[in-house]
Amino acid sequence: MLKVRDGIMGNTVLIRPVEPIPSGRYSLLKESNLGIHGIWPAGTLLVDDGRGCIDIDGETFQLESRKLDTKELAQRDIAFQALEEIQALAELRDVDSLPSPVIPPEIAHRFDHSQLEVELLEALQLGHLHSIAKSPRISMRYDEELLPVSRVKRTANNYQRHLAAHSECWQQRTFTGIIPKKLQAKISEDEVHIYENRVFSRLLDHLERYLIGTLARLRVLNEALQKGLDLEGSDSLHRSLRHALCETWGESFAQGEAESLKSLSEKKLGHFDDQLRKIQQLKQSATYRSIPRDAAVPLALKNTNILMNDPHYIKVRCLWESWVKEVALFSKDPVLVFEQQQKYIECYRHYIGLLILRAHMQIGWEITHLSDDKWELKHPSGVLGALNYRAGSWQVTLVGEDFFGRLEFIPVIDAFENEESITDRYVCRLIDLDETAEGVSCWILAGYFSW
Repeated sequence: MLKVRDGIMGNTVLIRPVEPIPSGRYSLLKESNLGIHGIWPAGTLLVDDGRGCIDIDGETFQLESRKLDTKELAQRDIAFQALEEIQALAELRDVDSLPSPVIPPEIAHRFDHSQLEVELLEALQLGHLHSIAKSPRISMRYDEELLPVSRVKRTANNYQRHLAAHSECWQQRTFTGIIPKKLQAKISEDEVHIYENRVFSRLLDHLERYLIGTLARLRVLNEALQKGLDLEGSDSLHRSLRHALCETWGESFAQGEAESLKSLSEKKLGHFDDQLRKIQQLKQSATYRSIPRDAAVPLALKNTNILMNDPHYIKVRCLWESWVKEVALFSKDPVLVFEQQQKYIECYRHYIGLLILRAHMQIGWEITHLSDDKWELKHPSGVLGALNYRAGSWQVTLVGEDFFGRLEFIPVIDAFENEESITDRYVCRLIDLDETAEGVSCWILAGYFSW
């Protein structure tokens, strides 16, 4: 058994290796050895690195993760990208220059042409992939089969031995020898299922998933930008809230900047949609269909003559290596996945702190930064308070002449079942999967913070 901290309830619990635990709910109480991930400090969140388990001080604990569909994954990816950009812009110690918490225009560079995009565009324009689909490299496969003499073009090496042992294949026996009726023949057949064509087929699968994911992220970004542009004319919001939201968007985007980013996302949408159609057409070719779907290819390719010398297959190799470098390593390497998850968690915790500070400033509180994890709050009415960051959560304490109040905000990336409601303790979900859930909803893409 292992003692860990429940991030939702705030208490200490015991977990057992035989009982699966939700990914992202519990954190370490002390510095521990996490197997392939090395030594991590107290407070580290126990998240799934893609293996469905995690090693803690020599014991293996099973982790459960909720499966997300393509749109949900795209929403998370765009939110994480926005969080990283906001963290780079926001220095919480400098409370006088806190940036807008809405999706920043700097996210545009995330959609610059990557090496994989450049390679894919060139391969499609020059027809390398189409050439392979139409005229793939093949090998000659020789099978032996018993055929009538009239159909035999090339005899098998052991045809004489076979004929001597099988009298039913004789047409007639004479004084000079045997006249055969059937012979063991060697039949040649074109073999498309070779290693290089397996690489080609699996590359098409990987590119299709990559393009589908990229399109989903672009659509999410486009929808978020459209919501921001529609705020000014919205009749569904109270005018004060609408004015505040428009003002917040105005802090982040200069005149015409949001429209420019939306135009860029729409252009990218058309570009990737066209590439996806071409990849899906290639998957209808006879070459692709000749390769079994379960014919896997390891990430590290073999240095075959065809992949190293044939111009069309050279491009396949380049595309594969770019895909591995830009996509596969960050989605399949458990160590990189775990480190990236921890980075996202810190970005989101930083974002919640930004929202709390800005919310207090908007309603007239004076804020003074005291240390890396503590801020002093003063209200013109004389109420004093403090904002502290401890063990992954934000705590607001208020003290007046005749009252004492305390609120705690818990940044949580994932949603969990059977969450209990605790007074003065609010769970801040990255994306609220249940619109009826109590607590704080932090909508990075829409750009507002509701209590």
